[in-house]
Amino acid sequence: MSLFNVGLTLLAIIGGVASIIQIRIWILNWQDSRIDKFASVERHGLKLLEQVEADDFQPDFVLGIGRGGAFLAGWIAGNLGSVCIEVIDRRHQEQSTEPVDFPYLEEKIALLRKIHGEGAKVLVVEAAATRGNTFISFERARLRLAPDWVCRYAVLYEVDTNIARIDFLGRRLARTPPRYPWHNRVGYRRYLRRPDRERLAP
Repeated sequence: MSLFNVGLTLLAIIGGVASIIQIRIWILNWQDSRIDKFASVERHGLKLLEQVEADDFQPDFVLGIGRGGAFLAGWIAGNLGSVCIEVIDRRHQEQSTEPVDFPYLEEKIALLRKIHGEGAKVLVVEAAATRGNTFISFERARLRLAPDWVCRYAVLYEVDTNIARIDFLGRRLARTPPRYPWHNRVGYRRYLRRPDRERLAP
Protein backbone atom coordinates (compact mmCIF):
# COMPACT_ATOMS: atom_id res chain seq x y z
CA MET A 1 0.00 0.00 0.00
CA SER A 2 1.40 3.36 -1.00
CA LEU A 3 1.97 6.17 1.47
CA PHE A 4 -0.83 8.08 -0.25
CA ASN A 5 -3.32 5.28 0.41
CA VAL A 6 -2.09 4.95 3.99
CA GLY A 7 -2.67 8.65 4.45
CA LEU A 8 -6.18 8.40 3.06
CA THR A 9 -6.92 5.45 5.35
CA LEU A 10 -5.69 7.36 8.40
CA LEU A 11 -7.76 10.41 7.44
CA ALA A 12 -10.81 8.19 7.04
CA ILE A 13 -10.24 6.65 10.50
CA ILE A 14 -9.71 10.07 12.08
CA GLY A 15 -12.84 11.39 10.36
CA GLY A 16 -14.85 8.42 11.58
CA VAL A 17 -13.67 8.86 15.18
CA ALA A 18 -14.44 12.58 15.01
CA SER A 19 -17.92 11.82 13.70
CA ILE A 20 -18.55 9.36 16.53
CA ILE A 21 -17.41 11.92 19.10
CA GLN A 22 -19.61 14.61 17.56
CA ILE A 23 -22.63 12.28 17.49
CA ARG A 24 -22.04 11.45 21.16
CA ILE A 25 -21.90 15.16 21.99
CA TRP A 26 -25.18 15.71 20.12
CA ILE A 27 -26.80 12.81 21.98
CA LEU A 28 -25.61 14.08 25.37
CA ASN A 29 -26.85 17.60 24.58
CA TRP A 30 -30.18 16.19 23.45
CA GLN A 31 -30.50 14.12 26.61
CA ASP A 32 -29.60 17.13 28.77
CA SER A 33 -32.22 19.25 27.02
CA ARG A 34 -35.02 16.75 27.72
CA ILE A 35 -37.20 17.57 30.71
CA ASP A 36 -40.13 15.21 30.14
CA LYS A 37 -39.14 12.50 32.63
CA PHE A 38 -38.25 12.41 36.32
CA ALA A 39 -34.70 11.42 35.37
CA SER A 40 -34.42 14.96 34.00
CA VAL A 41 -35.44 16.36 37.38
CA GLU A 42 -32.60 14.48 39.08
CA ARG A 43 -30.05 15.45 36.43
CA HIS A 44 -30.85 19.16 36.50
CA GLY A 45 -31.57 19.06 40.22
CA LEU A 46 -28.00 17.93 40.88
CA LYS A 47 -26.71 20.99 39.01
CA LEU A 48 -28.94 23.19 41.17
CA LEU A 49 -27.81 21.44 44.35
CA GLU A 50 -24.14 21.87 43.43
CA GLN A 51 -24.65 25.64 43.22
CA VAL A 52 -26.35 25.76 46.60
CA GLU A 53 -23.63 23.62 48.21
CA ALA A 54 -20.86 25.75 46.69
CA ASP A 55 -22.37 28.95 48.08
CA ASP A 56 -21.68 30.27 51.57
CA PHE A 57 -25.42 30.68 52.21
CA GLN A 58 -26.49 28.29 54.98
CA PRO A 59 -30.30 28.32 55.24
CA ASP A 60 -32.11 27.80 58.53
CA PHE A 61 -34.90 26.19 56.52
CA VAL A 62 -35.92 25.49 52.94
CA LEU A 63 -39.28 26.90 51.92
CA GLY A 64 -41.07 25.20 49.03
CA ILE A 65 -43.61 27.28 47.12
CA GLY A 66 -46.44 25.36 45.49
CA ARG A 67 -46.68 21.65 44.73
CA GLY A 68 -43.57 21.44 42.54
CA GLY A 69 -41.61 23.57 44.97
CA ALA A 70 -42.67 21.34 47.86
CA PHE A 71 -41.11 18.11 46.55
CA LEU A 72 -38.02 19.93 45.23
CA ALA A 73 -37.53 21.70 48.57
CA GLY A 74 -37.72 18.38 50.39
CA TRP A 75 -35.11 16.86 48.10
CA ILE A 76 -32.77 19.84 48.49
CA ALA A 77 -33.21 19.98 52.28
CA GLY A 78 -32.49 16.27 52.54
CA ASN A 79 -29.24 16.72 50.65
CA LEU A 80 -28.15 19.71 52.73
CA GLY A 81 -28.21 17.71 55.96
CA SER A 82 -30.31 18.61 58.99
CA VAL A 83 -32.25 21.46 57.39
CA CYS A 84 -35.97 21.88 58.02
CA ILE A 85 -38.46 21.98 55.17
CA GLU A 86 -41.53 24.21 55.18
CA VAL A 87 -44.20 24.60 52.49
CA ILE A 88 -46.53 27.39 51.38
CA ASP A 89 -49.10 26.57 48.72
CA ARG A 90 -50.01 29.02 45.96
CA ARG A 91 -53.30 29.81 44.31
CA HIS A 92 -54.16 31.65 41.11
CA GLN A 93 -56.32 31.47 38.05
CA GLU A 94 -55.58 29.51 34.90
CA GLN A 95 -53.81 32.39 33.15
CA SER A 96 -50.24 32.78 34.40
CA THR A 97 -50.54 36.56 34.11
CA GLU A 98 -53.14 36.63 36.89
CA PRO A 99 -52.02 37.67 40.39
CA VAL A 100 -50.76 34.93 42.69
CA ASP A 101 -51.86 34.57 46.28
CA PHE A 102 -50.92 32.20 49.07
CA PRO A 103 -53.65 30.71 51.32
CA TYR A 104 -53.21 31.62 55.01
CA LEU A 105 -49.90 33.30 54.23
CA GLU A 106 -49.94 35.72 57.16
CA GLU A 107 -50.68 32.94 59.66
CA LYS A 108 -48.03 30.65 58.15
CA ILE A 109 -45.29 33.27 58.10
CA ALA A 110 -46.14 34.31 61.66
CA LEU A 111 -45.69 30.68 62.71
CA LEU A 112 -42.43 30.33 60.76
CA ARG A 113 -41.07 33.50 62.35
CA LYS A 114 -41.89 32.03 65.76
CA ILE A 115 -40.21 28.72 64.91
CA HIS A 116 -37.14 29.90 62.99
CA GLY A 117 -36.67 33.46 64.22
CA GLU A 118 -37.00 36.98 62.89
CA GLY A 119 -33.65 36.96 61.08
CA ALA A 120 -33.84 33.48 59.60
CA LYS A 121 -31.94 32.58 56.45
CA VAL A 122 -34.40 31.06 54.00
CA LEU A 123 -33.85 29.19 50.75
CA VAL A 124 -37.08 29.73 48.80
CA VAL A 125 -37.67 27.06 46.16
CA GLU A 126 -40.01 26.76 43.19
CA ALA A 127 -39.93 24.04 40.55
CA ALA A 128 -40.29 26.30 37.49
CA ALA A 129 -40.40 30.05 36.88
CA THR A 130 -42.07 31.18 33.67
CA ARG A 131 -42.71 34.88 34.28
CA GLY A 132 -41.70 35.02 37.92
CA ASN A 133 -45.12 35.96 39.31
CA THR A 134 -44.83 33.50 42.20
CA PHE A 135 -41.45 34.70 43.46
CA ILE A 136 -42.34 38.36 42.90
CA SER A 137 -45.65 38.04 44.78
CA PHE A 138 -43.99 36.13 47.61
CA GLU A 139 -41.14 38.62 47.96
CA ARG A 140 -43.59 41.52 48.19
CA ALA A 141 -45.48 39.74 50.94
CA ARG A 142 -42.26 38.69 52.67
CA LEU A 143 -41.02 42.29 52.84
CA ARG A 144 -44.24 43.17 54.64
CA LEU A 145 -44.58 40.13 56.90
CA ALA A 146 -40.97 39.06 57.57
CA PRO A 147 -38.73 41.99 56.62
CA ASP A 148 -35.70 40.66 58.50
CA TRP A 149 -35.59 37.29 56.77
CA VAL A 150 -32.61 36.81 54.46
CA CYS A 151 -33.93 34.99 51.40
CA ARG A 152 -32.23 33.37 48.43
CA TYR A 153 -34.26 32.02 45.53
CA ALA A 154 -33.75 28.68 43.76
CA VAL A 155 -35.62 27.22 40.80
CA LEU A 156 -35.16 24.02 38.85
CA TYR A 157 -36.29 25.43 35.49
CA GLU A 158 -36.28 29.09 34.45
CA VAL A 159 -37.86 30.20 31.19
CA ASP A 160 -36.28 33.17 29.40
CA THR A 161 -39.46 35.20 30.03
CA ASN A 162 -38.84 35.18 33.80
CA ILE A 163 -38.17 38.58 35.39
CA ALA A 164 -37.90 37.48 39.03
CA ARG A 165 -34.58 37.27 40.85
CA ILE A 166 -33.03 33.79 40.76
CA ASP A 167 -29.95 32.95 42.82
CA PHE A 168 -29.63 29.24 42.05
CA LEU A 169 -30.74 27.60 38.81
CA GLY A 170 -30.93 24.06 37.48
CA ARG A 171 -31.52 24.83 33.80
CA ARG A 172 -32.63 27.79 31.69
CA LEU A 173 -35.20 27.16 28.94
CA ALA A 174 -35.82 29.20 25.81
CA ARG A 175 -39.56 28.54 25.98
CA THR A 176 -42.13 26.97 28.26
CA PRO A 177 -42.40 23.21 27.58
CA PRO A 178 -45.80 21.58 27.00
CA ARG A 179 -45.46 19.98 30.45
CA TYR A 180 -42.96 19.33 33.17
CA PRO A 181 -42.29 15.78 34.44
CA TRP A 182 -44.54 16.23 37.48
CA HIS A 183 -47.46 17.30 35.22
CA ASN A 184 -47.72 14.04 33.26
CA ARG A 185 -50.79 12.60 35.00
CA VAL A 186 -54.13 13.81 33.65
CA GLY A 187 -55.59 14.40 37.11
CA TYR A 188 -52.68 16.51 38.37
CA ARG A 189 -53.52 20.08 39.45
CA ARG A 190 -50.62 22.51 39.39
CA TYR A 191 -52.04 24.82 42.04
CA LEU A 192 -55.13 25.68 44.01
CA ARG A 193 -57.73 27.35 41.81
CA ARG A 194 -59.66 30.37 42.96
CA PRO A 195 -63.18 29.57 44.26
CA ASP A 196 -64.79 31.42 41.36
CA ARG A 197 -63.11 29.06 38.92
CA GLU A 198 -63.00 25.74 40.71
CA ARG A 199 -63.73 24.39 44.16
CA LEU A 200 -60.66 24.51 46.37
CA ALA A 201 -58.86 21.19 46.78
CA PRO A 202 -59.12 19.71 50.27
